[in-house]
Amino acid sequence: MRSLTVSMQQPPRVIHPNGRTRKHKWRWRVVRDFRALVHSLAYCQIQEHFRGQPPMWPAATAQVTIYYGRGQRRQDDDNLIAWLKPAFDGLQDAGVIANDRHLTHLPPIHERDPAKPRVEITIDAGPRKKKK
Repeated sequence: MRSLTVSMQQPPRVIHPNGRTRKHKWRWRVVRDFRALVHSLAYCQIQEHFRGQPPMWPAATAQVTIYYGRGQRRQDDDNLIAWLKPAFDGLQDAGVIANDRHLTHLPPIHERDPAKPRVEITIDAGPRKKKK
């Protein structure tokens, strides 16, 4: 298997790049907890698909699909990727990728699902092919 999909709840609004908070210590805890959540979800996927051995891909491509709930507005692509930075760190902690520095981000896909707003990240092994 050369890809892995992790589905999770939308990140807390406080860690959004445009979010405002005066309590940075509280924000740090929210980031830590969300990173740990993604680590746990990725670890479960590794146990199921890779027989417990983390793939540790040296380079990978990430495709983010966000499902908006009722009344949520579409976000800018760059803000969405920045909002998910703790998620990519959690994937690195779980051993899906060796270093998130070598992660190529594809443009996010925006969908609407009022019943279950969520974010799905699909990681494919190897960097994106360059166009000739």
